Amino acid sequence: KSQKKKKKKDRRRPEFAISRRIADSSRSRRRITFKFNDDGEAPPIESSIAGAMGKDNEATAMVVDGSKTNDSDQINPRYSINTSIELKVEIFPIVSSAAPQISTNAAWTATWRLHSISCRRYCSARLRRLYKSLKFTHGRGKYTRRAITEATVTEVRFLHVVLYCAERAWSHAMEKRQLPDGPNARQRIYLIGRLRKAVKWANQFSRLCAVKGDSRTSLEAEAAMAEARSQQAASLTEFQWLGHKYPIPNAKTRVAILKAQELEKDLHGQDANALPAEKKLAVFDKIFTAYHEARGYIRSDLTSAGNAERVKDDLSGLHDAVTAVLGLRTTERDRLLVTIAKSKLAKRRDDKNEKVTKPEELVRLYDLLLENTLALSELVSSRKERTAEEVAFAEECERRRLAFRAERCFFLAKSYSIAGKRAEAYALFSHAQSLAEKALKNYQDLNEKDEVMMKELKGLYSECRSSSCIEHALGIMEEEKVPENLSTRVSALSLSGTTNLKFLVQNLDAYESALADPNVKPAQHPRIEAFPPPFQSIARNPIIRDLAYEYIDFPSLETRMKKKGLISRWWGK
Repeated sequence: KSQKKKKKKDRRRPEFAISRRIADSSRSRRRITFKFNDDGEAPPIESSIAGAMGKDNEATAMVVDGSKTNDSDQINPRYSINTSIELKVEIFPIVSSAAPQISTNAAWTATWRLHSISCRRYCSARLRRLYKSLKFTHGRGKYTRRAITEATVTEVRFLHVVLYCAERAWSHAMEKRQLPDGPNARQRIYLIGRLRKAVKWANQFSRLCAVKGDSRTSLEAEAAMAEARSQQAASLTEFQWLGHKYPIPNAKTRVAILKAQELEKDLHGQDANALPAEKKLAVFDKIFTAYHEARGYIRSDLTSAGNAERVKDDLSGLHDAVTAVLGLRTTERDRLLVTIAKSKLAKRRDDKNEKVTKPEELVRLYDLLLENTLALSELVSSRKERTAEEVAFAEECERRRLAFRAERCFFLAKSYSIAGKRAEAYALFSHAQSLAEKALKNYQDLNEKDEVMMKELKGLYSECRSSSCIEHALGIMEEEKVPENLSTRVSALSLSGTTNLKFLVQNLDAYESALADPNVKPAQHPRIEAFPPPFQSIARNPIIRDLAYEYIDFPSLETRMKKKGLISRWWGK
């Protein structure tokens, strides 16, 4: 009875083994296996050596080389642990013990679902025991997530944790897949989410095995990851868009769409606000690449469809749906670019070398938004029989187009204002104000109101109103100053062609701003003070030059000079 209980316990709790090599007198290596239970306790070293001297053990989790000795009758029990240890995980036996065998018989559907439930429960129990034995719990009371990284993996049981997490997610997805009446829409979304989680754990397991495991373990982990991806792609049998369901016959198209949907999770997930704008733009580029690949596969399927009208209709609908999703993501990317450009426009320029964002750039971005929104509206409106979702989507596109028109008109007015065209700027600001008012009214009439868009339109309406008042006042001031400016400019004309600009101290009677405008050339900036200061004449003693000195003939002094001898004249002295 005790032996049966022990066997049941061993079956219920698989043991983990550590292989160690010890050198004997003939320098031949024999493998010694030390078996550990889940609590990390090991039997005595002597009994393990005695039980493993004549046979090899297949458990090769960790290999330690023993130090060689010249004594032929003694085994040195001191071991030197190799720091570059390669862990080995028997992936197939673990998966086989957790997951049942797949049955192709339809009568076994209920039995298969029960097996999936038992597999999930078994993986959860194994994970609880592993977390407890490794002392890798996630906090007490409050959950604190602890990630398994390359530095964390110090033994093979950490790899088992990741493997069991992947198997648990997969078995949970299979449980929802084999429901008696089939999964409904919400259950299908949950199923795809669990398969996505299984792929995530499989990717992490493959990455850790590539660093910490041996070559066989790494290859098996890559195979498990590929299997998880194929199951995830097989679960995506149709593409839903605005109430329509389009089948996806090509496996490559499924993989491309799944890749794009996984990337969209990064943009619309909980951590999306923490991502910087540059990383979001990079994610958008990857999404566009994935959807373009899917469209290419769909076009090739359309070419090879032949005369099958039903298949062609399904593929054409799928192509339109993928194109519409691509247009939506393009619109989101353009709105992100608009947000970046607005922040640069409102920010003051601290660095002279920094590129200044002009209102014309925002006008071009809003032109792109209007084109993409119009294309989406035409794509949905071109169908003969439209669903309620398609009608609502077309109306939303029209509302967004009106809001984008108001934004575009506002920044176009700003560009005219910077150019000094007050009348055109005032007219455009007034038109943008009326467009913003109409768009705001359209959003206020909705039952489910878009608070973000309404807040933007309210800010745009108030800004258009204030800007139109400012432009009107500036226009009146400039009209009043026209005769005065004309007389001032006529009086300031000079025949030499040079303009004499006054500095701030000399122009105190004129009510003009002394602040420099960054959009005006440096030659037209207000002049505060001349630097360096100009030279001025100062009073000093007169300088008198003696001109009579040049007209005086002085007597010769050769008679008074000492006569030179022959030697001195020879040497030039």
